Amino acid sequence: MGESIALKGNLSQEEVARLIQSSLGRLKPETLRSYTYALNNFAEYCNCSDPGSAMHMLLSKSRGEANFFVLEYLKHLQDQGFSPSTVNARLAAIRGRVADARMVGLVDYQIDVKSPKRETLKDVRGPTEAQFQRILRYVKNPTSKIEHRTRAIVYMLAFMALRRNEIVSLDVEDVDVHRKQIMVLRKGKNVKEPKSVPSMTMVAISEWINISGLTDGPLFINYDPTGKGSNRYSATSLYRMIRKIGDECSIKNLHPHAFRHFSITEALDVTGGSTRKAQKHSGHTDARMIDVYEDERKDEALEVANSIERKWIK
Repeated sequence: MGESIALKGNLSQEEVARLIQSSLGRLKPETLRSYTYALNNFAEYCNCSDPGSAMHMLLSKSRGEANFFVLEYLKHLQDQGFSPSTVNARLAAIRGRVADARMVGLVDYQIDVKSPKRETLKDVRGPTEAQFQRILRYVKNPTSKIEHRTRAIVYMLAFMALRRNEIVSLDVEDVDVHRKQIMVLRKGKNVKEPKSVPSMTMVAISEWINISGLTDGPLFINYDPTGKGSNRYSATSLYRMIRKIGDECSIKNLHPHAFRHFSITEALDVTGGSTRKAQKHSGHTDARMIDVYEDERKDEALEVANSIERKWIK
């Protein structure tokens, strides 16, 4: 039997472009940015002027031809030296658009090309205790609005293990001071869920709200003197703020996710190695990720190496 041909009814490039826009419109902002960049890259690879033209070309192929074309694109990405995470994101953007085309009856196949395996995260170390003490001293006694904002964000990163996108997506309405809770849009979720806030972190958040005068809208706003962009504090601005703290505290390559590493490792320490409680704290859906932190914390390989060394070197 011959392979079926895509684009039943000869759908135009404009209609394919509308399908792409409709499907991308369902995505969260950070995913939308990633997929838009990925589809633009695919269009460039295809020598097409835009993603709509590139996807129209792909969907016009038979199942075997389309999969072979994507397989060649995968090889191209790997030859360019892109990381498995980047390659996976770009393939996911293509697979998702073909899946949408299949859903509405334009094609009767999917892209079967498998994503390359991602290497397990090895370095999950955050700031050392001495480094974290310096960070706490740096943010401890805020006087300006910006310093209050910085303290609240650092506390949420370090004591709640929140991701930077989870923090910048918060609104004032998400904060319940009396219940000591916030409503967080966790990674991979479409609905905000409650998360309890420790006492001193809630104090820092409350003082920030009071001094900023915010009553609704974004919980964290920027103070860009040029007035450019949205009033919401961006993930990029948060990243730069943490890098600045690292420079001020003489900590090389400090970044927001380092606080999450620190917080999860601390959770394992204070709970006596309870991976269940640490997973509740971190919000990981896969408990195996906590095992990576536990392995790093205990460093059993070093324990064995030290035992062998002590046996033979007196």
